[in-house]
Amino acid sequence: MMQLVHDFTPARSFKHCLLCLTCILIYSTPSARTLQDISGQLTNEDTATTLYLAKEFITMNPDQPRAEVVAVRDGQFVAVGTLSEVKKRIGENALIDRRFANKTVTAGFIEPHVHPVLAAITMKTKVLSIEDWDTIDGFSPAIRDEKTYQAALKQAIQAHEDKSVPFVSWGYHHYFHGKLSRTLLNELAPDFPVVIWHRSAHEFYLNDAALALAKIDEALIASLPAGVQKQIDFGKGHFYESGAFGLLGNFASIIATPERFKQGLEYTERYYHEAGVTIAGEPGGFYSKVAQDAVNAVYSDDATPFNHCFIADGKSIYTIGEGNPERVIAETENTLSWGDGRT
Repeated sequence: MMQLVHDFTPARSFKHCLLCLTCILIYSTPSARTLQDISGQLTNEDTATTLYLAKEFITMNPDQPRAEVVAVRDGQFVAVGTLSEVKKRIGENALIDRRFANKTVTAGFIEPHVHPVLAAITMKTKVLSIEDWDTIDGFSPAIRDEKTYQAALKQAIQAHEDKSVPFVSWGYHHYFHGKLSRTLLNELAPDFPVVIWHRSAHEFYLNDAALALAKIDEALIASLPAGVQKQIDFGKGHFYESGAFGLLGNFASIIATPERFKQGLEYTERYYHEAGVTIAGEPGGFYSKVAQDAVNAVYSDDATPFNHCFIADGKSIYTIGEGNPERVIAETENTLSWGDGRT
C-alpha cells in the first residue's frame, strides 16, 4: 500500500502504538496458522450472521473492555457483548461458532513506525548493540561500555572464518562504546573487509579492505558535492549523514547481498507475526523501486499475516526533483504504483 510522501522529521518513534479491530488469537489453533487464516475464517459467510463465542474477547473499548461474543456479517463486526445481548440485537437465527470457546482473543496491533529494510539488513549482521536483540543468528545481549564492546568486537572479528565475505557489525554507539577508526579496524582485520554500522544507521566505519571493495578513494570523495564531503572523514574511514547516504550505493553490495536481504525480510515477517502486528507503516523508506520490489517479493503474498504501508523518504524525492514542485509531485506520485498485494 503505497501512500503519498510526507517529509517526516527523524522522530525515533510515536508516543504509543495504536490498535486495530482485526482479531487475532493469543494462542494459536490447529485450523488457523496465520492471522490471515483467522481473518478468512471469520469472514467466509457472505450474508449470514455468525456469532463467535470465546473464553474472552478483549475489545480495547474502555466502556466495554470484555465480551463473550462478537457477531460478524459480510466481513464486518456488527455486535459485541454477551450471548443474550447479541442475540437480542441480531436475532435467534444467527449461526453460532464455538471454535474459539476456550481461547482468548484480542485486537491486532498497528505498528506505525518501522523500517523493514533496515531491520532486514541489520539483523543479518553481527549485532553488538546497547540493547538486547533477538537476531537471525540468535540472542545478542546488550553491551553498554567501551571495554566490553572492544573485547566483543575483537572476538567477533577473530571468529570470522570466511575472509572472502566482509565482516559487518551493527549497533556501535560512540557514547557507550568509545572511539572507532580506520586504523583500529585495520589492526583487527588487516586482510579482509570490515564495516561497522552505527546504531543510528546513519554512520559507517570502514577499514582499508572495505574501502577498496567499495571502490571509495580520495578521488571519488573529491568529486562529491561540498556538503557531502563535509560529512566524511576519510582518514578515519568515517562516513556519516550525507556522507553515508551519498555513498550508499557503494556500501550496499557489502552490507547486504540479495540472499542476505531476503533472509532478513523473512525474519522480520516472522517477527511481526509473533508480535501480533496486523498492519505496519514505514514513514521514510528508501526511494528505490528495486528495494521496494525486493520487499514486495516477501511481504506481498496472501500468506503474509499483515499489511504494510510505505511512505518514501521526502528528502530523497526533493533532492531528485531539485526543488522543482512539479517534478517533486511527479516523483511522489510515481511511488503509488510500487505497491503489490499486501504492500
